[in-house]
Amino acid sequence: MPVKLGSSTVAMPGYDVRVVDESCKAVPANTLGSIVVKLPLAPACLPTLWQQDGSFEQNYLDEFPGYYKTADAGFKDEEGYIYVMSRTDDIINVAGHRLSTGGMEEVLSGHRDVAECAASPTRSKARSRALHRIKGGREPARR
Repeated sequence: MPVKLGSSTVAMPGYDVRVVDESCKAVPANTLGSIVVKLPLAPACLPTLWQQDGSFEQNYLDEFPGYYKTADAGFKDEEGYIYVMSRTDDIINVAGHRLSTGGMEEVLSGHRDVAECAASPTRSKARSRALHRIKGGREPARR
């Protein structure tokens, strides 16, 4: 299977990963939406949160009936490769402004000189939280 830069690859066998809109309807290829996994989940998946069944259902199952909500936003291309663009629940509060780390990363990674980047919060004496780190470069990281 060829590697596609920016993609986490295709879903593993046993997982029916889809991209849907707010109404839980599938979106066309290359269209941004919520990444979800069709139920039932594969046997190795978590069935609940420890002693918090209600919280598990509310946070992961209620918003998209019949699907597990990953809390990721992204798209699938025509070949089924999955691209995670942001977290739907990853927000930094900076001086009263709610900023999406995924949104910041998406803008930065759109620059031709940035192959990969990450934004994360850190404590700031002046603002309580601030954008902490951006890593960039023309070549993707090698592991």
